[in-house]
Amino acid sequence: MNTVDRSFITHLVSAYSDTVLRIAYQSVMNIYDAEDIAQEVFLSLMKRDLSSFDEEHLKAYIIRAAVNQCKSFHRSLSRRSVVYLEDIEPVFSEEERSILSEVHSLPEKYRTPIYLYYYEGYSVEEIANILKKPKGTVMSLLKRGRDKLKIMLEEE
Repeated sequence: MNTVDRSFITHLVSAYSDTVLRIAYQSVMNIYDAEDIAQEVFLSLMKRDLSSFDEEHLKAYIIRAAVNQCKSFHRSLSRRSVVYLEDIEPVFSEEERSILSEVHSLPEKYRTPIYLYYYEGYSVEEIANILKKPKGTVMSLLKRGRDKLKIMLEEE
C-alpha cells in the first residue's frame, strides 16, 4: 500500500469509525464484537478501489458494509461458543442505552431502519439506498417498528 492509500484509509477510519462502531454495537450489543466487526469493515475497504466514490456514496457504502458484516456475524457458527465479559464500555449515554435495549429487542428487519433513522439521522430515502430496499418498504418498516416499540414501552 502506498502513502496515498494509507492517508485515505486513515481518513476513512477517522471519519467513519464511530458510525461503524455504533451500527455494529446496536446489532450485536457487545462492544468487543462491535469492535471486531468495525475492524473487519475497514480491512475489507482496504482491498477495494474507492477512489471513484464521492463522500456521500462512500459513507453509504461503508454503512452498507457494516450492516453486511453484522449479518455475517449473526450467521457465523463460531460466535455461538463465545463467552462474553460483563464489563462492556458504553458507546451511548445511559438514556440512549435504555431505549436502545428496547430497540434491540425488535426483529432485525425493524431494528436497523429505526437505528439508522433515529440514531444516525438518515432520511428514509438514504436508508432505502443503504439497505437496497424500496422507499415504501423502509417507510413501512419504520412505522411497524415504531408501533411495536410503542407497545413494548407502554407495557413497561
